[in-house]
Amino acid sequence: MPNVQTCTRYFAGLDIGPPGEFTALAVVEQTYTLDLDSDDEAVKHYAVRHLHRFAVGTPYAEVCDFLRPLFAEPPLKGSPLVVDQTAVGGPVVRVFRAAEIHATVVAVTLAAGHGSTFAGRNGWLVGKTELISTVQVLLQSRRFKIAPNLPDAELLVQELTNFKMNPTLATTDPLAAWREGQHDDLVFAAGLAVWEGERYRRFKIWFA
Repeated sequence: MPNVQTCTRYFAGLDIGPPGEFTALAVVEQTYTLDLDSDDEAVKHYAVRHLHRFAVGTPYAEVCDFLRPLFAEPPLKGSPLVVDQTAVGGPVVRVFRAAEIHATVVAVTLAAGHGSTFAGRNGWLVGKTELISTVQVLLQSRRFKIAPNLPDAELLVQELTNFKMNPTLATTDPLAAWREGQHDDLVFAAGLAVWEGERYRRFKIWFA
């Protein structure tokens, strides 16, 4: 008989908007089957299980109040919460880390280009192209699904449909040159979550 095990993990992405813009949360469920007799990486599938777009101007303390009970119990307790600090900076991330949210907060700064680099206390520098192409690959391989009963499911589908990434990036403005949609916060929240999910490898799953 094959020595296999079906595994499930959860990852959350939080796209923090500066004053005057939306903040958005996406929680994805990752499932995969491990062949325990093989060193091959399992193929991972994702389903969006929770979406929430906060009202424009929602104080960060209120966002923390929303997240705290969400991560207080399994299955989210202790799971990664990937926070985009690009538009707001490290001090805002420190607010979330100090808020007694039972999550592993991963700070991300989006940058031009491809690839990801760990920057120590400043978190991860993640290429914008890598983040979005991760979502695109999952969509094209039918490994990314959105639960249709979610309140903002249609909104996320619309954002994914309308999203375009401008390959020309301004060096003086790291955001304006590539976010072309009127709203794309849910896309980036989901992108942060699946990027973290794809970053996890087998040894991290078993020994982290």
